[in-house]
Amino acid sequence: MSEGIFSEDQILYGLRRALRGKASEHLRRAGVGLTLDVAVRKLEQEFGCIKNVDFLFQKFYSIEQKASDDISTYCARLEDLYELIVKQGGCSKDNTEILKRVLYKGLKKELKQMAGYKFDTVQDYDKFKMELRIIETEIKSPEPDHKKCHAAVKIEKNTYEEILKKLSKTEELLMTLNERIDQLEQTKEPTDSDRQYDQEYSHGICYRGGYRGNSGGRWNSGRGRGNNSGARGRGVYKPHRPTGTGTMQPTCFRCNEKGHIVRNCPKLTI
Repeated sequence: MSEGIFSEDQILYGLRRALRGKASEHLRRAGVGLTLDVAVRKLEQEFGCIKNVDFLFQKFYSIEQKASDDISTYCARLEDLYELIVKQGGCSKDNTEILKRVLYKGLKKELKQMAGYKFDTVQDYDKFKMELRIIETEIKSPEPDHKKCHAAVKIEKNTYEEILKKLSKTEELLMTLNERIDQLEQTKEPTDSDRQYDQEYSHGICYRGGYRGNSGGRWNSGRGRGNNSGARGRGVYKPHRPTGTGTMQPTCFRCNEKGHIVRNCPKLTI
């Protein structure tokens, strides 16, 4: 407006067209005969900064460059805050020395160390900002022209956690099988051959040596090498579990019936 290119009506019309939301509704309620100065004052009262100068100065001196900020972004935040201080009458707009000192104070550590010489030699704020951009470009490592070739890596589907889960399931299955086997062994009923086997060996009788090979072919239950009833001769080996001679049904050679031997044959006459 100070340059005289556009009139106040044109500027006010452009301002009304540019505003959106609450600001546009606020000017609409002000009426048709609104002047440019009144419109600006109403917008300042409604949306202007209401913070005092002390709070703005405290925020201004504590501002720092963020890890994701480049020099342009950091300077824009700093200059916006400085503009609010100028509007509140805290300092003059031409006092760029304070702007330069606060800019240097809030730089990143690496950039601040490299920009110390430029801070002492360059007095103008805009030139100092340009020097900072140059230093920032030098710090950034250039990207390689070509990409490195890496060997193809086959990604396994089974991760470490999945393997642990499978091992845990396998362990649970084995425990279940062991419990089932124990239950079957406890509930198993002994067969006739098992009872006969245990009875024979409990009396110390062994098939070996219990039958004398005389001409009459008679059975000698009281004498022989296998008889251990008198605690004489060899000891009788009794295995812990049934062997083939105990599990199979014996056949009597006298009556040719299964389930007993000659010594226990009911048809045997002494």
